[in-house]
Amino acid sequence: MNSFTRLITVLIAAGCFAAPAHAQVTIDNDLLVTDIGYWEVEILSGGESRDAWLTALGTPSGTTFEREEIVFNLYSYVDVGGGGFQLSSTNDVSGPALVNDGPGPDVVTSSGWFPGDAGQRIDWAATSSIDDGSLEITNTFEFTAPPGELLGQLRLYQYLDEDVLGSFDDVFFTRGSSAGGNLELFTVDDAEAIGISHGGGLDVSQGLVNATFLGWAACTYNAQKPAIVAGIQTVSLAGDICTELNDAAFSHPVVGDAFGPRDIVSVMAWEAARAAHATITTSTGGVPEPPPTESVPDPPPADSVPDPYLSYGIKKPKGEPEFDKFDVFLADQFQAGMFTVEKRDSLSNPVDKNGEGISDPDTHLVGYKVKQFKPRGAPKKPKEPIEGIEIRDQFFPDGIVVNVDDINKADRLLVPASKSLTEPPAPLGGHNLDHYLCYKAKLPKGAEFPEDIQIELTDQFIDPDGIGVTQWFDLKKPKRLCNPVDKNDEGIKHEENHLMCYGVKRPKGDPKQEQPLVYLHDQFGGVEEWETKKEKELCVPAEKTLR
Repeated sequence: MNSFTRLITVLIAAGCFAAPAHAQVTIDNDLLVTDIGYWEVEILSGGESRDAWLTALGTPSGTTFEREEIVFNLYSYVDVGGGGFQLSSTNDVSGPALVNDGPGPDVVTSSGWFPGDAGQRIDWAATSSIDDGSLEITNTFEFTAPPGELLGQLRLYQYLDEDVLGSFDDVFFTRGSSAGGNLELFTVDDAEAIGISHGGGLDVSQGLVNATFLGWAACTYNAQKPAIVAGIQTVSLAGDICTELNDAAFSHPVVGDAFGPRDIVSVMAWEAARAAHATITTSTGGVPEPPPTESVPDPPPADSVPDPYLSYGIKKPKGEPEFDKFDVFLADQFQAGMFTVEKRDSLSNPVDKNGEGISDPDTHLVGYKVKQFKPRGAPKKPKEPIEGIEIRDQFFPDGIVVNVDDINKADRLLVPASKSLTEPPAPLGGHNLDHYLCYKAKLPKGAEFPEDIQIELTDQFIDPDGIGVTQWFDLKKPKRLCNPVDKNDEGIKHEENHLMCYGVKRPKGDPKQEQPLVYLHDQFGGVEEWETKKEKELCVPAEKTLR
């Protein structure tokens, strides 16, 4: 058996206070116990587990290990401030209850509630299921605040301790990455390389709704539980490996670069946004593949710059549900802090300017209206202007000076996205584009802007049939300066590449363009249909210098 499979159980919830419930329901994939790939999990309340069994083929011996116990402890600790506690210890826990035992998937549910950071009641419901013949168990967790209230501060630490063919001979390694959307942490037996992975949803396309993946850590037994309970466990997107485990790095003959053998535990962490509701869908099961042997393509050149982008207003069709606000952490050259994402408000297409072509026609930018997060009762921040910012771009190679009135009023977050005019698009593939945080910008008092700059543009809206249609525009004064921004500690690819956004207007007498419906897919919004409005701004690559 050589397929990646996952132990992904993201449980955003918690409680305090009763002893953990120990009722359990066992479900499986209805294969025979003797079949390679047989997968059986004992489900506790909240989708936790203290036992799971796997039938797998050992490597290199070729021995079949029938219904081998894999999981020792799979626990979910939640910290709403002051230290972590288990989901299974929350209030009024109901279940686990078996609601379907075939035909079709085996399904188990449980529910309960816990007090949030401000004492508000947070309800949770968990559904776990295994399809017939599937190598995965799927877990869906719903977390809901009372009407008019938010989930508040809520961090989930998912703790896994595997004991595979013994307790002290585990080997730890990783596959994939958080940036690539395929991160998995594996713990397997040193001699036979059987085991399962620890992972979770990394973005909205993998089930995260109003939640953010923070990172992971690995160490030896009994190092992480006390740290989680004390509220001092650290994680990072690159992974925090403790000294004892890091000192045991070696090359394993089957899995490649690894750590061990030791009694190893791992933890992954997520943070819920300050929203009214959060959903996480996860999966579990299987054994790892050998290390990859194919060459990895070279990344795009580090000095590449983004295309120009023509920005359009967008709106939801009538009758569609309202946008569910959430929070993200943003850091750029001007500031760092939490921001509330309030709604989608623009779409920027890569655009061919003056016949220069488009380098990446597949990567678009969806604009979200954002507002600096302000805790309840906190005083209003004083105005913080930045004046005399020198911008060099294609229109002003010798420089133009702009001012930002107040960095505390950043109002737009640009997020890379895929787009289609005909059907829901696939998630965006590999690209070289950053996220951007945008600030309203204007010329210094008394400065004049040239009135004779015209540009010839074409994009998929102007030329939907690809027959060479173009449109002239008058370039207007600067509207926004957009900095590359680090979102939720994901990093910045090109710190030197900014976007300067100018107003644009069709010459007087030119007909308006028919605005199409579009399907958009990005990290935050999933796949949705939107109505487009007229052109608003042209954003071009720029270099920025603070005087």
